[in-house]
Amino acid sequence: MRFYHRTTEKAMKNILKIGFRDATRQYMTLNKHTGVWISNVPWEIDGEAECLLGIDLSIDIIKEYEWIEEEKPYREFLVPAKLLNHGKLFIIEETGIRRKRKGEKRRFWTRKISHRVLNDCWK
Repeated sequence: MRFYHRTTEKAMKNILKIGFRDATRQYMTLNKHTGVWISNVPWEIDGEAECLLGIDLSIDIIKEYEWIEEEKPYREFLVPAKLLNHGKLFIIEETGIRRKRKGEKRRFWTRKISHRVLNDCWK
């Protein structure tokens, strides 16, 4: 299954060189959590996070890391980097996309993005 990770150009270059690295933060909770955020939809461009990576891996490997929220129309996961580094990684080029407008609540696009694989980076 293909998952997506939105990041900055600098972070993407580091990911391509050495792989994903875990981050530890509170993520709108009282507890700290560690991992890398991925989703089953490509998030829109937000701030400096203009690069989109695709990762192909089995849902069975990451399903225990899913953050489930009621009525959420997408799936997102906070996955240990070591698991993502075993997936097949792609750089995604986006076309037909617009930036999020100030005040918009939508966090992802499903019909506004078309993409193609630019580079099979690993494996």
